[in-house]
Formats: sequence, C-alpha cells, structure tokens
Amino acid sequence: MPKPPTNTASIASAFAELSAEGVAISVRALRERAHVSTKAASDWLAANRPSRETPPAPTEVFSGMVDTLWSAALIAARDEDADARNTERAELLAAERAALDDADTATTERDAAAARADHAEAEVATLRAQVDDLRRQLDVEAGRARAALDEAAAARQAAHASELALAEAQATARAFREVIADRDKATAQAKADAEAADK
Repeated sequence: MPKPPTNTASIASAFAELSAEGVAISVRALRERAHVSTKAASDWLAANRPSRETPPAPTEVFSGMVDTLWSAALIAARDEDADARNTERAELLAAERAALDDADTATTERDAAAARADHAEAEVATLRAQVDDLRRQLDVEAGRARAALDEAAAARQAAHASELALAEAQATARAFREVIADRDKATAQAKADAEAADK
C-alpha cells in the first residue's frame, strides 16, 4: 500500500479547509483531513500554528496572494491525491497480476501433479495386471508340476510293480526250467535203464 502523502501543500490545504469550516484545529483533525501521518501533522502544526500574539493578517493586502496560493495548494493537493490513487491502483493491479500469475502457476503445478498421479496409477494398474498374469502362469505351471510329479510317482509305482512282476516271472521260469530239467533227467535215466535192461 502507498504511504500517506506528506507534502506540506496537502497539510496546508487541510488546515485552510478546517479553518474555513470553523473546526478546531487538532493534530488528529489535520491528519485525517490531509491523510498524512500523525507525526507529519504534528510537526507541521507545531511549525505553522499561528501564535496567539500574532495580529490578524491584513486580508485586503494579501487576498490576491492568498487566493493564488490557495488555488495552487488545492491543485497540488488534488494532483498529489491523484498520484497517490494512481500509485495505489497500479500497485493493486500489480498485486492482482501477481496473484493471477501465482494462481496460474498453482493450477499448472496441480495439473502436472494430477497427470503424474494418473500416470503412476496407470503404471500401478499395469504392474498389478502383470503380477496377476504371473500368478496365473505360476498357478498353471504349479499345476503342471504337480501333475508331472503325480505321473512320475505313478510311473515309479508302475515300474516297481513291473520289476516285481518280472522277478516273479523270472522265478517262475526258473522253476519251470528246473522241473523240465528234472523231467528230462528222469526221462534220460529211464531210457538208459530200459536200454540196459534190454541187453
């Protein structure tokens, strides 16, 4: 915010206005009318308040000069007030532009953050889908592995049964061979005995 004007013309103009209105001249009244600081009003009043011993000015002599000074003081006060208002308006506009720029920046950052969040969520969804696919594949492979293990166990059992059957068959074959051998031996002996008897 711009500082209150401290030009003595504004204070002098305010003093003249208050005097013309018959208002008691005080630091507060002068400060509020001139829109200056308390110190500026107090310093000006201390330096320019008419002394009680001062005789009234000869208005008929100074009227033209006073009118000129009064007009100049009013113009200066108006110009100073206009300058202050223009300065204040420019500062307000600059502050508004800065606030709008900050809002635009915040909006851009918010949109960028939202885009990053959407991208991250999409990546998370993709990774979750890939994990689900891997889990399904692992389940399938695990099922195949279990089936292969079951088949291997069944094959081992079948092989063991086959080994047992083979051993049994081999034992049976040996038994048959022994029986046949015994019979052949008995037949040969019987034949030999018969031949011997014939002689």
